[in-house]
Amino acid sequence: VITKILPGKVTEIVNALTAEKFIIPVKLDKPAAGEIAKAQVPGTLFKKAFKKNKQAMIEIQTEEASYKLPASEIDISDLAKKLGVAESDVQITVSVNVVKTPSTKAKVVSNVVEFHVEAVAGDKKVTITVFGSFVEREIVGENEFYPKTSVAVKFNQDGSFTALPTLFNGKVATVKSLTNSTYAIVEQNKTFPDVDN
Repeated sequence: VITKILPGKVTEIVNALTAEKFIIPVKLDKPAAGEIAKAQVPGTLFKKAFKKNKQAMIEIQTEEASYKLPASEIDISDLAKKLGVAESDVQITVSVNVVKTPSTKAKVVSNVVEFHVEAVAGDKKVTITVFGSFVEREIVGENEFYPKTSVAVKFNQDGSFTALPTLFNGKVATVKSLTNSTYAIVEQNKTFPDVDN
């Protein structure tokens, strides 16, 4: 299920940005079982939005999660070079999807959500996995989280996981991370020491 921002809408969207209103919301349609939902955004939107407001970000929203991707983190000139195309041909696809819980000993208390970003032009793709600054994502739980015993984790490919700095507000957990991956909230029966990094 692809939610597209049409290239013809870019100027209109950028013109609506102000110093206070710098988040561009993109709501993804709910995918059916077995399908994935993603947003397809013209690369020029990131470039023009950043020019208008250095804080500009695209917020991809689903019922289970949201993902705030700063325009400053998407270097369209560099991506166009890697893809061997003109900047105007670059599309950025962002997918935010609930995936199967990896086998883990941890007590997972939220959906497991995969965040994935790639630059696409025709049949060429470049996956964007690492950012220069923290990128914020939210995971929405069915019930309120217990901040003292819960933490967001990033699942690694070998089945291990890494705890991340997490802010809790009722059913919403806000996680800041430098990478794209699969995330969830886990609960431990011991409290966590404060994480500095």
